[in-house]
Amino acid sequence: MSREILEIVQKMNPKALETQFILQCAPLIAGLKPSNLLIVSRGNEKNVRRILKGTFLSFVILARMEEKTTMLIYDPLLLEQYFARDNVRLFLEELGHQGKDLSELIREVQSRYEAYANKKGKFPHELGLLLGYPVEDVRGYMIHKGKNALCTGYWQVYENPAEKKTIFRRYEETKEKFIRLFSDGTGLKELLATPKYYYNC
Repeated sequence: MSREILEIVQKMNPKALETQFILQCAPLIAGLKPSNLLIVSRGNEKNVRRILKGTFLSFVILARMEEKTTMLIYDPLLLEQYFARDNVRLFLEELGHQGKDLSELIREVQSRYEAYANKKGKFPHELGLLLGYPVEDVRGYMIHKGKNALCTGYWQVYENPAEKKTIFRRYEETKEKFIRLFSDGTGLKELLATPKYYYNC
């Protein structure tokens, strides 16, 4: 993050929901990524529903903790396209999810993540797929138990690090663009309503 953007971020209210949304979900809003996690205070759940109402995004609550709520915010169209890829489908079959559609997988991961968050179950690695991570990196994470990554950015990378670093840079550039727009007075609702191609030109 550049010094200029860092200074802008330091002036933003870190607890404000719109700030959190932009910092955590910029690649999703811009259409570069099919989903993102959003972690907010429990009191902000209704506000997330209000912000997303009438937009192209959907969400599910993965877990409620004492003070925080973890949500999966996703673009249904992009996520369906990702799960239609042959390598994703085959990997899901390896993991025992043959014949399940996206909504079934989301419900299962939601249930397992909630159990994991409450220390009653194992981490559901399928969440990496729901977040649109490359299959080879989800597989690598599982094989290496989260260790020995070639690099780390938005996820831990186990293959093609140069390619993934390029993706991470693009995500960061998009986040900086959003921070500038927000700082100049563009509201989150307006950012969500803007055609995604505008952000990617």
